[in-house]
Amino acid sequence: MGVPVEITRSPDFKQIYAIGAIGGHGPYDSRIAFYNDTPKVKMENGEQITIMERDTKAKAIMFPRLPRSSSGGAAIPT
Repeated sequence: MGVPVEITRSPDFKQIYAIGAIGGHGPYDSRIAFYNDTPKVKMENGEQITIMERDTKAKAIMFPRLPRSSSGGAAIPT
């Protein structure tokens, strides 16, 4: 039987629209950034070129659960 979870929202909670996400995991955490792309036209050497402007809106950093020691406390790696 699980512990009931009460869901609340922080006063600074934000909802964003994103068309994509990029990220990965490392040895200490996982990171994911959400972005929007907008095509932009610019002149370069007298030639019109189109580039994609990627605007990162937010990044989430998630830590893995720490392993538990036999005493019941979190085992902090040294």
